[in-house]
Amino acid sequence: MRFLLLAFSIFLADLCFSQSSDEDSPNFLSERLYGYEDIDFVWKVEGKLQVFLNEGINYLKEGNLTAALANLNDFIKEDSTFWVARYYRGVTYKLLRKLKNAEADFSAVLARKKNSYETMLEMGKIYHFRNNARRAEKWYNQAIQLNPEKPLAYYMKGELELNQGNSRQAIKNYKISIERDPQFSDAKTKLALIEIIQKENIEAGLHYLDDILRKDSLNRIALLFRSSINYKKNPTASLKDLNTLVRINPENIEVRYSRGELLVGLEEFEAAFIDMRKVIQASREDENYFIGQQTTLDKRIDILNAGNYTTRTIFGFDEADTKKIKKGFCLLLVSKYDSSIREFDLVKNANKNSLTLFLKALANEHSGNHQEAFRLYNLALVFDNDITDAHKKRGIYLSELQNWSASEKDFSEVLKINPEIHVIYKLRGVTRYHQSNFSGAIDDFTQYINYLTRDSLELEQPLQFKIYQEVVGYRAMANQKDDHYLDAVYDFLVSDNMRAIDVTLMNNSITQLIIEGDTTKAMGYLNNYLRKTPYFAGAQISRIKILLLQKKWDQVETEIDQAIKIGASPYLHFVKGLVLKEKKNDAEAIKFFTDSIDLAKKLHEATAPPYLERGKLYAKLNKKKQAVKDFEAAKKLGSKEATRLLHELN
Repeated sequence: MRFLLLAFSIFLADLCFSQSSDEDSPNFLSERLYGYEDIDFVWKVEGKLQVFLNEGINYLKEGNLTAALANLNDFIKEDSTFWVARYYRGVTYKLLRKLKNAEADFSAVLARKKNSYETMLEMGKIYHFRNNARRAEKWYNQAIQLNPEKPLAYYMKGELELNQGNSRQAIKNYKISIERDPQFSDAKTKLALIEIIQKENIEAGLHYLDDILRKDSLNRIALLFRSSINYKKNPTASLKDLNTLVRINPENIEVRYSRGELLVGLEEFEAAFIDMRKVIQASREDENYFIGQQTTLDKRIDILNAGNYTTRTIFGFDEADTKKIKKGFCLLLVSKYDSSIREFDLVKNANKNSLTLFLKALANEHSGNHQEAFRLYNLALVFDNDITDAHKKRGIYLSELQNWSASEKDFSEVLKINPEIHVIYKLRGVTRYHQSNFSGAIDDFTQYINYLTRDSLELEQPLQFKIYQEVVGYRAMANQKDDHYLDAVYDFLVSDNMRAIDVTLMNNSITQLIIEGDTTKAMGYLNNYLRKTPYFAGAQISRIKILLLQKKWDQVETEIDQAIKIGASPYLHFVKGLVLKEKKNDAEAIKFFTDSIDLAKKLHEATAPPYLERGKLYAKLNKKKQAVKDFEAAKKLGSKEATRLLHELN
């Protein structure tokens, strides 16, 4: 059942790091780890500093961590001795997942104020985050030794034990925390959860929750937990607790959905529809991350669109039909697809109005009856050609049938109605690619990529980045088909598909630009490649060739040394020899030309230039025999200059 799982997720506090941190973290973290205790202190700082500290603490409480850190940093720049600022900055760093910085601040606090219970707790939390149970327990014990009458350190020890699977010790510490403070509800909820698991009885922990709510009738966690436990056997009691939760926080969409789901089970569809409509109105799902593969996110986006269309069009029906549509819609939301379809069929002229046809199509699609869904989307568009989601869905079905031209028309219609649905550019780009309209596909993919990259922070999310790479990969293939190979190379790099790059073809394209005299454009491509993948050997070599043409020896020397560190090759050693020759270091130059020749022999890739250049140096050093031998080797490999030099030596 959905909100039993939701409740358990709260009580287990499955609050894994969603962003990278500078430390490893445990799989399950207590919500209390993210909290902190306020400290009592006397304000003895001058006006400007007081503003910094006050603003820093206020921003911290509001959850604006960036602003909090900025103000606390400003304070500490002016006065690094006031331990209070260090404490709150340490808390801010902890919440920003900068655990090393947090530990440094807390250590500074304890150096000045050794008997700080709150700071000892925070030091324990730092090691708790790091999964270092031994050191975390050490700090919690120090806090207990300092103030054995406070409950929180015992509770945190309980959390530490529970995270390690030691429920007996966890229970012991939770009970001590309750002895210290009978109102300490966090420990009681954990004891309730442990009792449920141990007795394998969902109702086993109710007495703890009842006790919490007798003393605090508005305890959010206890209300949610108890409502989920009562869901099946006592839905009326469950509803009462959910009503209280909605009253406490009417903007909590999870609770709204849970109550709506329960009301559907109680067949109170009018009330359920009100909650479900609130959920839809508050939804923040971005339609532009729709994938079109019936993922959970796709289905949530479908429901959002269906809800918006329903609320716009439902007022055209009489009261009896309106009730049926609301009931059917609620059943659709809780995945009771057959029941929802039956309810829509009861609406007068159900097969002649766009709303019921569209909702039935969606119910059939989500239940896996795609042929019927396709038929119903077609019919819905007969009665209302402006249903963007119906055009989108029909376009996807037509793509699956490889009816690319018809599919493109549907996607174009969506963009005509609402050009802000940027994901359609991706879908239409695919249809254009399959019709060999590669330039049109490139334009569409670029539109969607520009949308995805409008906010670089968005691309830090795994799903968004995965979609971004996928679409760039599509554009790479379109660029390749459209003979824009250098653009394709960059897209292949971005999409992490190095294997698709034909380095020979890339070098030939770069060479063509050089022949045409456009070294600036060639260098622009190569710089882009190397910014994306600094170790891309093909791009490094092409860039070095251009620098050689431009006789920029200092840059060549810098880049050749870096390139050789990454990987040896006959060409790189040859260029290093040229650099040394230019610097009049003939002996070292000969050594690198020799390395180039030896590497080429192993790879069966012998070329004339290393023999030719080494021969010139031998001739310069009056080593005629070696010079002749090199010129003859170069001549066999096709060097006309070697033929001339042999003639001169003889």
